[in-house]
Amino acid sequence: MDSTVTPIDNTPAFFYGTLMHPKILRRVLGDDGAHLRICGAILPGYSRRKVRNASYPAVISWPEAARLFGDEETAPQEEQCIRGTLVYGLTQEDRVRLDYFEGGMYDRERIPVHALGPSQTLKEWADSPESHIRLPNADITTEDGLKLPACEAVTYVWCDNINQLSRQYWSYDAFLRESLGIWI
Repeated sequence: MDSTVTPIDNTPAFFYGTLMHPKILRRVLGDDGAHLRICGAILPGYSRRKVRNASYPAVISWPEAARLFGDEETAPQEEQCIRGTLVYGLTQEDRVRLDYFEGGMYDRERIPVHALGPSQTLKEWADSPESHIRLPNADITTEDGLKLPACEAVTYVWCDNINQLSRQYWSYDAFLRESLGIWI
């Protein structure tokens, strides 16, 4: 792909699962992602759940999760918000590849997210030893992150059979420990 291609839509994408890892994102896009910038972000009002018999997650709105799983009163604020990555500079070709990767189980939707700091190049982040053990801007608390201004992004929201989702929250840390080797 020609990395000098300008994005068709400047709206960044919010990733909350396997695509948060730079090696996986690069593989899906089919290039080194030199044209992309990344930072940590928080998506409020959504719940990230395990997909049954899979190592990837899904997100649904927090009210839907509370209705389905009955944990509205007991869930901490961190579970009513999703930490992920915000990726800037995606081209139309990138979006086509991402749509193909996500398949028919997800709809691409516009959502408000809170960027947790200045972005850096995907290469800078991928070359950092931290990129294999945590997310960018992980030192910012959820409470402080939600005080930052929101911006519009797109993300992939679960639209398939809700019975395929588990009551359990999906954890990026657990994914890194238990399943990353399957993906890279």
